[in-house]
Amino acid sequence: MKKNQFIPFIVCLSAPILHAMHLSDALTLALTHDLVHLQSKAQWSTEELNDKIAMSALLPQVEASYSKTKYHVDGTTSLDYERKQEGLSLSQMLFDAEKIARYTQANINKSIDFFTYQLHEQEFILHTASVYFNVLEHKDILQHAKAANEEYTYRYKQALEQEKQGLITHTEALQVLAQLAHSDASVIAAEHNLHDSIEVFKNTTGVIPKSLQALPPQDVYHHTLTPLEEYIHAADKKNLQYQIAKKQIEIMKTAQKASLGSYLPSIQANLVFNRTKNSPYNTQGTGKSNQRALSLTASVPITCLLYTSPSHRD
Repeated sequence: MKKNQFIPFIVCLSAPILHAMHLSDALTLALTHDLVHLQSKAQWSTEELNDKIAMSALLPQVEASYSKTKYHVDGTTSLDYERKQEGLSLSQMLFDAEKIARYTQANINKSIDFFTYQLHEQEFILHTASVYFNVLEHKDILQHAKAANEEYTYRYKQALEQEKQGLITHTEALQVLAQLAHSDASVIAAEHNLHDSIEVFKNTTGVIPKSLQALPPQDVYHHTLTPLEEYIHAADKKNLQYQIAKKQIEIMKTAQKASLGSYLPSIQANLVFNRTKNSPYNTQGTGKSNQRALSLTASVPITCLLYTSPSHRD
């Protein structure tokens, strides 16, 4: 019998210690669990790479080559002829309206995806906070319903005693019973609502809350509200939907510039260095040649000569 007295204590030690979950913990879990949030973050990362890809077309381009060849000029001779070629080419785009517009467009797309990612994060934080407080609210409603049910149970017991003593009629006792039945239904409804809110919390954060911490009163009350004018003034710089709308207007204008840029000439600078070595040269020695070239190339599309801006058409 003494051995059995230690069983509850051992079970208590082996059970995990569960702490009440705070709102910040719920938000952290939700942001790492929501697939749409992770998808928007990945989309933003993709646009960052697209921005770098578009920028690479404007950076200097370097090409290097090397070749070595051995061959016989005549089958009757045993001389080996060798030829080495080395080449280095450096090019830099000085002006290309279409590529510049494409890079600007990719940069704006990156900003839009970043604002979209932040907007989804804000909306999801509000959703998670709403789910968090819904669980607390339904727990309070269930506690109130159970307390009311205990009171109606006590009243019904009193009504039965009073009916036996003839102090009240049977109809009055049935009215108390009806109130008790209504209270039982309220408890069942509160339990179902609490179960549903916990299920939504689980789908949002990936965990089932054992207990949730309510916010301290000082964090809820006695706060001075910011005047509405300040919110309206800050919306021009802080509202993400407004920022996305402005960026979408910019990207449409940039797309038009990119299409117009294909009709404009492009300018590119090229620096080429080639070195060739032949041995033997004319069966006597070694021949070497070095070549350096600096060029400036301007490309003019033929269609640009036929293009007329829409604003100047009749």
